[in-house]
Amino acid sequence: MNRDQITFEWHVLRNWDDSSKTHYLLAADPEHAYALARILKDCHDKLNDLKKDDDEWYEIPNREVTLQEYHKLTRGNVKCNLKETMLTLTSECGG
Repeated sequence: MNRDQITFEWHVLRNWDDSSKTHYLLAADPEHAYALARILKDCHDKLNDLKKDDDEWYEIPNREVTLQEYHKLTRGNVKCNLKETMLTLTSECGG
């Protein structure tokens, strides 16, 4: 395992790989906040019979994003795959 992976696991996954912290995404960088808001809207609409199973659902973009400046490490920007991150952070939320 390389140094970046160890750092990521220690500082990010260890603290954030838990759906009880999912709501913090709304104050996160805009890409993750938008994805969470769209997911929550779809869930709200489904629960209130405003959306049916065959309606179009928000598809999380499968692309790399650069986190905001305050996430920057001494060695540079932090990049992650938006879809993988969102699926990990919401994995225990049901659905």
